[in-house]
Amino acid sequence: MMAATLAQGTTILQNCAQEPEVVDVSALLCKMGALIEGAGSPNITIQGVFRLHGGISHTIIPDRIEAGTYMMAALATKGNLTLHNVKKSHLTSVIQVLEKCGGQISTVVASDGSSLQIGAKKRLKSVQYLETGTYPQFPTDLQAPFCTLMSIARGKSVIKETIFENRFIHLPELEKMGAKVSIIEENTVAITGRQFLQGGFVQAHDLRGAAALVIAGLAAKDSITVISGATHHLNRGYSDFVHKLRSCSARIVEEAGKCKQNILKSHI
Repeated sequence: MMAATLAQGTTILQNCAQEPEVVDVSALLCKMGALIEGAGSPNITIQGVFRLHGGISHTIIPDRIEAGTYMMAALATKGNLTLHNVKKSHLTSVIQVLEKCGGQISTVVASDGSSLQIGAKKRLKSVQYLETGTYPQFPTDLQAPFCTLMSIARGKSVIKETIFENRFIHLPELEKMGAKVSIIEENTVAITGRQFLQGGFVQAHDLRGAAALVIAGLAAKDSITVISGATHHLNRGYSDFVHKLRSCSARIVEEAGKCKQNILKSHI
């Protein structure tokens, strides 16, 4: 899409991603003089222009995956969290699933805009079946944190990954912490929730898996979780992840090459 803005003639993109991030990039380019129609739909048409110009102002949309991660961290620890600078409309599928599991999510209107308040008064219940999908369906990037959430929910969940291969690499690490997991098919997993997870020594293999393990460490009962390789992955996709969790009373210590969580009392 960016390349086509300066290409000669008309470019038509088909089978496009419809995420809010695509719409946001299109809005920025159009402010700079690009001629783009259809962003947010399967087909985007771009009429090439000779040049783009600066001198514009644009505010990037909030990160919906980051927001969803914090929402799941709050529910996993039975905490109460208020998230500022969140677009609720970008999280519709996530909110629907979390509310179905027993999460309580409400909008708080303040002078600086709307915020989301997240909490749970009791143990969450499992979702019988969930598939990841393209936007606006449940995002693949929140599948790993959601697996952690379901590992301590009441009942059995079946989760199917339809977007990327090898997206369950975090599950053996969750099993080390006591999660009851079984692979039904290559892209489908069954998780039977347990009352508690236990801390341990685990390895982060990718970005979202690292976030899932941090949440598991926060929710583990009266124990320490050491996650090696977490910081490297988390820094690729989250801004001040550890600092933000600390500001919510999470007890996390970063060390060179690993993220060490000292959880004496699980709460956010």
